[in-house]
Amino acid sequence: MNREQKIEDYQREQMKEIASSLKRLRTEKGYSNYDHLSYDIGMARSQYGAYENGQNMTLATLIKILKHFNMTIFDFFDYMKMNDKEGK
Repeated sequence: MNREQKIEDYQREQMKEIASSLKRLRTEKGYSNYDHLSYDIGMARSQYGAYENGQNMTLATLIKILKHFNMTIFDFFDYMKMNDKEGK
């Protein structure tokens, strides 16, 4: 495996972790599906769904989602770290 492939694999894995954390956060905040959340955020349902499936997003998009939950990006990554330690 070459260096570029290792980097791409790492990026995909990190996006999956972010996606999983977004989904967990959504359900913890009482949204049983992403349709209602995407409506509340003002984002296309299909686009938000893609993010929960690991599609790449901009940092600005992540911040927009987190703002809805009154979280900073730092809070979110702490949340990810906490859930990782708990075995997800």
